[in-house]
Amino acid sequence: MHARSHNFICVAIHKANQTSAELAQTRSYNESLRSDISKLNAVVVAEKALAQKQSAELSRWQSDVQTLQSNEQHYRTESDRANLLQSANVELNDELQKTRHEGNSALNDLQKSLASMNSQLESTILEKNEVSGAETEQALRTHALLPR
Repeated sequence: MHARSHNFICVAIHKANQTSAELAQTRSYNESLRSDISKLNAVVVAEKALAQKQSAELSRWQSDVQTLQSNEQHYRTESDRANLLQSANVELNDELQKTRHEGNSALNDLQKSLASMNSQLESTILEKNEVSGAETEQALRTHALLPR
């Protein structure tokens, strides 16, 4: 029995050693898993922070896009107004040129008419002076102020 006991003890020691080795291996594996879990948790936390940062940045970009779209609409409206003003300015300039031309034409006609009236007035004055001079001479002769 002694050999059997010894054999049993050897087997038990062997199994105990084997179990201790398996236990150590399991502990090492568990530590490795805990380390991996910690690393994965750190990655998840970092990814969440990155996702929040990207979400905030996306919100800023969307806000910027809305601002740009609003500015674009404002500038389009201003451009339309500027085009309308330019068209109105062209029309007014055309009308001004037409009015100037008509005014210059009327002024030329008026100057010609005044020149003609001045000429007629001068002729009338000359005739009147000639008639008046002849009447004055006749009156002086009649009153014997001039020799006959």
